[in-house]
Amino acid sequence: MSYKVNFLDNQSVTAEALNSALEALGEGVLAFSDDMTYGVDDLNAISESLIGKGVSRGCDLSVSDEGVLIGPGVLFMADGKRVEINSDGVLLSYTVGKKHYVWFSHDKEIGFVAPRCTVSEPAGEDYVVLGTVEANGTISGHTDLAVMKNSHLGLNYCEEHTSAVLMWGAASEEELVKEIQPENVGVRYAIVITDQETGSSRRNLFCGYVDLKTGKSFGVHETTPGSVSTLDWGVSYGSETEGKLQIGFGSDVGIVYNVYLRFELGSDNIIRIYRSSERARATDGYNLPEYQRLRIILC
Repeated sequence: MSYKVNFLDNQSVTAEALNSALEALGEGVLAFSDDMTYGVDDLNAISESLIGKGVSRGCDLSVSDEGVLIGPGVLFMADGKRVEINSDGVLLSYTVGKKHYVWFSHDKEIGFVAPRCTVSEPAGEDYVVLGTVEANGTISGHTDLAVMKNSHLGLNYCEEHTSAVLMWGAASEEELVKEIQPENVGVRYAIVITDQETGSSRRNLFCGYVDLKTGKSFGVHETTPGSVSTLDWGVSYGSETEGKLQIGFGSDVGIVYNVYLRFELGSDNIIRIYRSSERARATDGYNLPEYQRLRIILC
């Protein structure tokens, strides 16, 4: 079988099986070294208390003449059952020219977990959505992503990127300035921090975060004279659903502009960053940075 489910029914398991499963939730979280056996329903409850249902890593979808392929990865059902797809993946049939939903279903009455590719939307008490295949064969839709309920446990992951953002010039409409392909599926937050600036006698100091799943964001920035440590002026900006942050101010010919970035996580697991700016006020010669480089930490 190209996938397996741990603790599927109420059998007895050994310490070796338990330690292997718990390694995925956080090495050293628990240790079973005696000869006792355990009821698996209680053991799945351990996973349920640590991680919410969804894809922990991988499980990317692709389409070919043979069908829809679910790539290797790991996902969790709502009751804590862990599903691991091996390197061969899981191939499911579908009808060309029709929209299909790809998901894992869980029949709670019999404890059966299985992959599905259906023209009807996912249904039941417990399922994990992997995405959709449109009638033209393209992959779309949002994958359910697993979220650790305890930040001190599990497969904690982060990666770092940098981006140079133009701060100079007139007000501008929103435009795409950067695309980031995370190395792993399951990235939830973007943490943004000022790294370096060019062409300024005053500094924009910024930090903020964006929840890539909900679009909620919050940021704070301060603008200070380059040679003075005291605060000159500052403002905070966040959004509840747009994933938008004001990263600082720019200026040109005596005009100050608010500069914004909006973060968007697409169904293709690519993070797209959009820049816009708007006039804030006239000023007497503030020399604000021409470019601002940001550190973007994904976790």
